[in-house]
Amino acid sequence: MATSKRERDEVDDGQEQICEKNSSKKFHKSRDSDGDLERFLSWSKCEGLVLSEKVIVSRNGSCAQYGLMAVDNIEPGTTLFELPRSMLLSSETTGIAKILQEESRAIQSSSGWVSLLLSLLHEFTDDKSRWSPYLRLVPDFNELDLPMFWNDDTLQSELKGTGICEAVKKDLQMMKVEFDSLVLPFVKKYCSHFKPICEDFEFCKKMVAFIMAYSFTEPDTDEENDDSDEESDGVVKRKTIPIMVPMADILNHVALNNAHLDFGKDSLKMVSTRHIEKGNEVFNTYGELANWQLLHMYGFAEAFPNNIYDAIDLPMDRVYPAITDGMEQSDCILAENKWRFLKEIGCVSDGGAYVLGVQGILTEIEMFQLLKVMTMNETDFKLHLEKEGWSDAEDDDNSESLTFESIAKLPTSWKEMLAKIAKLKISEHRSTLDEETENIADARLPRRQLFSSYVRYGQLKLLSTLLEACDAHNKKLTL
Repeated sequence: MATSKRERDEVDDGQEQICEKNSSKKFHKSRDSDGDLERFLSWSKCEGLVLSEKVIVSRNGSCAQYGLMAVDNIEPGTTLFELPRSMLLSSETTGIAKILQEESRAIQSSSGWVSLLLSLLHEFTDDKSRWSPYLRLVPDFNELDLPMFWNDDTLQSELKGTGICEAVKKDLQMMKVEFDSLVLPFVKKYCSHFKPICEDFEFCKKMVAFIMAYSFTEPDTDEENDDSDEESDGVVKRKTIPIMVPMADILNHVALNNAHLDFGKDSLKMVSTRHIEKGNEVFNTYGELANWQLLHMYGFAEAFPNNIYDAIDLPMDRVYPAITDGMEQSDCILAENKWRFLKEIGCVSDGGAYVLGVQGILTEIEMFQLLKVMTMNETDFKLHLEKEGWSDAEDDDNSESLTFESIAKLPTSWKEMLAKIAKLKISEHRSTLDEETENIADARLPRRQLFSSYVRYGQLKLLSTLLEACDAHNKKLTL
């Protein structure tokens, strides 16, 4: 559907503001940068990439060191560039692909990244690598500033309560386990294909960060695929593997993106999804990601309210203490029974979380069951158990969504429980909403502190809006 001139202007103005506030989104090599870019573009052309005359790769006007810039007005549906699948770097195209295939069972991993990691370790350190012009342009390890590289004191002081500290800890533990058990033994076994630096864990961490920030995973499809290696109900499906997509990974991300990557049988295309004015940046999307996820995986966050997918996780193991805080002993016993029941029906799980987004609670079914069951008196709960938890099944199917507006209309006991959960989560943050309002207005803040403040501000704003929804019916929501 065509967009109006006013709609175009609003989108373009919003993206210009995003550029001003998000000063750097990815890490790039600074050494001989112009020469590296020219060599990359020349290599890309030789490899079969076709770049539209309406765009250029440039540092001027980009949110990051490099970006894709429009040099002419672009209409929706325009192919901005197309590259053949042979240009992709993956475990199937690397120079050690045959070895990786032979050792595929031995290097299976929980992360799913070990094969690509080994591919990159080989290609990045091989001066004769086919992808050398690409890997000279990205990544710039001098610019790495993902939280996984911050020290513990900085992590806690900047990101306490956001969920990033826990995610980083989990990542580092998994990286170390997979490095010691899979990566290092493989590198030593096939040492003729790797340089000594590949045996260094800190170097491998940087490569993992490269994969986190730059790799793509091809979307699953239900269509038959002649090149696939799985079969289910007579339909063959191709396994999805992480891949590096030169040129596509130069594009920066915003939630309100204006282009997306199409995966075809023989090639991949970057296609515009809306009108793009001459002089504006072309933005891809890395997914519907909250600010804490963006900072965790990519090292940046978006200023409020640009990220329409911003959200905060409410860990289930922290929800229970919030609910039972101040309860009498007899009530705690009943609460334990209710919690156990919720686990049995799958509405509570170890390591799980309820998710609060910009419109309200996203995990509606799980939260609805939590509020209904945990606010039942003993008699109602017993009746609920007798009917195997389905006493109100029809009502639940037609239950109101848990948007902020709908939350304001919930029973008082439900809202009181939600308010307790929100208050506990707020108390876990290092700052208040008022303090973060001052922080994000401070133009002197370094990028690390600014992006951290974007994360904290967004989460506190969501929790504050939840509290307002749980308050008086006539209180206006301010999100």
